[in-house]
Amino acid sequence: MPYTLTIERAKVPTSTVALYVLVTPRSQGARKSAGLPEVPETEEPQAPLAPEYAFERISFIDLSTDQGQGAYRIRRTFSLPAGDYDVYVALSPFAGTGTSLQRQVSSAAVMMIKQELSVPDLWKGGLSTSTVVVAERVEPLKAPLMPEQQDLEPYTLGTTRIVPAPSADFKKSDELAVIFFVYNQGLSAQGKPDLSIEYRFHLRGTGGGETYFSKTAPQHLNSQTLPTFDVAAGHQLIGGQAVSLRAFPEGAYRLEIEITDKTNGATLTRGVNFGVR
Repeated sequence: MPYTLTIERAKVPTSTVALYVLVTPRSQGARKSAGLPEVPETEEPQAPLAPEYAFERISFIDLSTDQGQGAYRIRRTFSLPAGDYDVYVALSPFAGTGTSLQRQVSSAAVMMIKQELSVPDLWKGGLSTSTVVVAERVEPLKAPLMPEQQDLEPYTLGTTRIVPAPSADFKKSDELAVIFFVYNQGLSAQGKPDLSIEYRFHLRGTGGGETYFSKTAPQHLNSQTLPTFDVAAGHQLIGGQAVSLRAFPEGAYRLEIEITDKTNGATLTRGVNFGVR
């Protein structure tokens, strides 16, 4: 599960930071999925349990390679089973080369956030998708990343590097690119998917209403467009499209993505809000 942490440059006085991520389950179901013992249900007072977690990691990150002018963006990933969780993220400036971590990380400068997270079970419940990622750019790679590189570039899928857009506000000279995974699709008699994906754009009004603006040609994922697709080999379906915004007047928009599975008639709709200025 990839994530992006955004930090204002003025809040980080050093070129290296210490990043600590802790994920704890919030529900009995999540505890069970994460392999942790369930909390007994009783009205009797209970001694506090020792801290238990589904994920924990500390990293030291060199920010000196980021020569941009905007906020720092740290991208990492963690893996969790389906369930509800609390995610704690702490970040601190890190200085010096001594051996004592406690002396180098200043508690007074620690920044911390807590975020509730619900991880759906994407392999149950019929046709589904991942979160739709709005990309700043999509770049081909000559070869897949090594395992130790994948954690540093969690939005890279095979030989495709996805750089998420820093915001959903674009210039008319920009391009809107979206990408997502499709899960639980049906298969044809030939063992291939047969999906049609429509992309429709709506102009959002100030009063909450919408006006249809335009659409692109449908995207087809089937035996003709994916002749080598093989579920048994672990292949996954990826949907997405890139659209120039030159013809879009300034305003607020919603991209409606409608997926139709022709093998069983299932449909699913996702939406992405964005602006053009």
